[in-house]
Amino acid sequence: MTPAVSIITPTFNRQALLQAQHVHLLAQSEQDFEWLILDDGPEPSAYFQGLSDPRIRYHRNERRMGVAGNTRIALNLTGLLLSKFLARAPEIGVRRALGARRIDVFLQHIVECELVAVVGGAIGVALSLGGLAVVNKWAHTLAQRDNLIQFDATMLGVAVGLSLLAGLVAGVYPAWRVCRTAPAMHLKLQ
Repeated sequence: MTPAVSIITPTFNRQALLQAQHVHLLAQSEQDFEWLILDDGPEPSAYFQGLSDPRIRYHRNERRMGVAGNTRIALNLTGLLLSKFLARAPEIGVRRALGARRIDVFLQHIVECELVAVVGGAIGVALSLGGLAVVNKWAHTLAQRDNLIQFDATMLGVAVGLSLLAGLVAGVYPAWRVCRTAPAMHLKLQ
């Protein structure tokens, strides 16, 4: 039987808040509910692991990344782009000597970063769809709910927008740095 209310709570180190939410949830008049708690904290919640209420399902994510992990990935990407662009500095020096403007060189590298971001975004969307299928299958077995989470056009737009923003943020400094290269320095080396 499908419950009248489904609550999904993602959390990170908020055990006191979750316990207060549990008290308030039990005080509600509607008791036909299911509560899925997705914990990303460093330690499992002894409070929720010890509950025997079948309406409350506690799931702890063992492999969390958080803000620090995502920042590390972004800085790594910026470093890789910088080294790739600086390795092409002699070619850029020749192009600049032949008349290419700094803005042309800058835009070429930004477009390259955006293409990489779009490909990464497409891979991310494909992985998301696979992940949603797994989560929906898990929700079907755990909560007897079909298609609990769906992917729509708004989510696709946000994914593409975030991919383009990430490509722009990661590519601005390396592109700016390489377009500041003096052509004379690299022409001497050629």
